[in-house]
Amino acid sequence: MNDTTPEMQKFQYDLIMSKTPEERFIMGLEMMESGRNLMISGIKFQNPEIEGNDIITELIKRQIRYDKTLEWLIPILEQINSTE
Repeated sequence: MNDTTPEMQKFQYDLIMSKTPEERFIMGLEMMESGRNLMISGIKFQNPEIEGNDIITELIKRQIRYDKTLEWLIPILEQINSTE
């Protein structure tokens, strides 16, 4: 779904491109952090009893579901879970 007018898209693009590369990089990191925090909030909402490393494990599992390039993390998660 796209409810943004072409004029507003151009305005947003121009605004972002007026920033320095460093500022755009920081904006990207902040967006990634916001997304990560939203995922953690969802995990905690669905599993109120979850805590600690279990939250991080679930976060990584969810990220793997949406990004298959992260599947190399599966053996690491299995190793972590087997030592607990």
